[in-house]
Order: sequence, then structure tokens, then C-alpha cells
Amino acid sequence: FFSFFNQNVHCIIDLALLFFSNIGVLLSRDEIFKAVWKRSDVSNSRALDTHLHRVRSKLALSPERGFVLRPVYGFGYRFDCN
Repeated sequence: FFSFFNQNVHCIIDLALLFFSNIGVLLSRDEIFKAVWKRSDVSNSRALDTHLHRVRSKLALSPERGFVLRPVYGFGYRFDCN
């Protein structure tokens, strides 16, 4: 249990760092997988979506707070701040 929990926390932190380091940059799903999981395995795309949902909720990323993590259909995500 703790290993799984610890791994999820690290993924959330790594994703947050990746997006905050690349504000306004369009990142492909493949680039995100390589940066966070050190592999290019886009076949399990739901894992990425699940982790990004956790990042949004843990960091309270919302337009009202000035932060938006936008999906770009068929490509990846872009993190914007106002």
C-alpha cells in the first residue's frame, strides 16, 4: 500500500513540476510519459488522465484561481496561467 501511495505522490509532484516549468507550452502525451514515467507508453492513456485529474484537484487548478490545464484533443495538454 505505501509503495503504491508513494509512487502516486511522486507522479503528481513530477507532473506539477513539468507543467509549472512549461507554462504555455503544448506538451504531447508522449512527452509527458517520457518526462514523468521515463518511458513512452501511451497505450495506457487513462493512467495519465487519472494522474492529471489528481493534479488538478490537489493543487486546486481552476480558471477562478488563474490556472488552467487544457487538454488538446489528439495531442496532449497545455498549462496556462492568467
